[in-house]
Amino acid sequence: MRRLAAACAALLLTVGLAACSSDTDSADSAAALEEYVETMQAEVPTFLESFTMYSDFRIEADPPSTLVYEYDFTDEVPRGEAGDTYMDRMRPTLQTMADTQLFPEMREHGIADPRVRFRYFDRDGEEIWSVLITPS
Repeated sequence: MRRLAAACAALLLTVGLAACSSDTDSADSAAALEEYVETMQAEVPTFLESFTMYSDFRIEADPPSTLVYEYDFTDEVPRGEAGDTYMDRMRPTLQTMADTQLFPEMREHGIADPRVRFRYFDRDGEEIWSVLITPS
């Protein structure tokens, strides 16, 4: 009976420590994400100079591990089904870019379970399309 009680206590202690470790990992990942975003924000002016189709471009953190890119179009963009089709065709390109460039770089910076959300807005600030990309 004592062995069973000792085994149960050990199991509870192990589960408790694992939960604490998970919280620590999440906090470490969130801190790494914030640091990574701060570094990446230095690239925004260069990006805007190169891609005049966007009036604004933002990089934000959604802790603990999601990098958010937000794009504001300069001109009117297709709406409805035509617009969705156009934006949906971008998804494979975004997935490839995330898998080959963003996710490895995020992991190198200590971001566990990296994810990237791409959000696009019309010139009036209304969201027209959003996608969450996870590692494939």
